[in-house]
Amino acid sequence: MKATFLRPLVFLVLAGSLLGGLPLHAASKKKGPPPDPGTRGAITAVTTAAPAGITVGGKEILVDDTTTITLDGRPAKLKDVKAGMFAQINTFTLGDRLTAVSIRAFTKAPPDTGKDKKKKKGK
Repeated sequence: MKATFLRPLVFLVLAGSLLGGLPLHAASKKKGPPPDPGTRGAITAVTTAAPAGITVGGKEILVDDTTTITLDGRPAKLKDVKAGMFAQINTFTLGDRLTAVSIRAFTKAPPDTGKDKKKKKGK
């Protein structure tokens, strides 16, 4: 009895999927915002008072207790990071605010990774 009930149901689901009405796999449609490529550049401002934040490349980025921070490769705190340094920041959007996952700060500009040079050669 169960087999006769399920057969038409399976047929309808497959037919609907083939016609584009239903996805065959739930993961076939990605939801949510696209991943943020992060930010890198000179630090123009650091705020240690709540809400703590850092400004790089004109972007104001929220810093919370879960943000990991390094300065020249060593663990650091936000109070150690100063305007004029350089940073590579991985971020995500939380509500309407950009939030830092990790901050890699440098007292001097980090060496170029070569990615930009490859793009210029292709022009």
